[in-house]
Amino acid sequence: MNMTRHKTYKSLHTLLPPLLAFFSILGYNLPACSPIPIYFQRYIAHLALLATEYEWAAVFEYHTYFFNRRRNEMLLGNYNNWGEPEAALMTTYVYQHRKQPVVPAKAAKKVTPSPSSSSTSDPCRNFNAGKCETPCAWKRQHICAVPNCGKEHPATQHK
Repeated sequence: MNMTRHKTYKSLHTLLPPLLAFFSILGYNLPACSPIPIYFQRYIAHLALLATEYEWAAVFEYHTYFFNRRRNEMLLGNYNNWGEPEAALMTTYVYQHRKQPVVPAKAAKKVTPSPSSSSTSDPCRNFNAGKCETPCAWKRQHICAVPNCGKEHPATQHK
């Protein structure tokens, strides 16, 4: 990996302005009815998608090889391959570098309540489900959890 290039282009946002300028200059010199600008747009969309799913260093390495291959083809007048991803390069440089999923802060902190997370004055949920012996291992009250009942029987008796 050429780290000098990586320092210059630290993200897709730093690569796009010069790449778009390059495509604009090429597009300006093409015939008016040429489909080639569409190929350039497809490539930019492809890069953007890769940058959302894979580590930037891997995407940039793929771009460097892809760009150099297309540049050599353009010297021969062939612009057609800009519109198609190159599977072999993606396998070599991109696929093994998928980004780790980002867990939102709220989801990371979400905790499933356990018997020990409630107050000792709360009715024992396990008792009310018929699954807790007296005395309560969690030191909860063995009273009915049905609203306005509070008697010393499990909620299962109300069914």
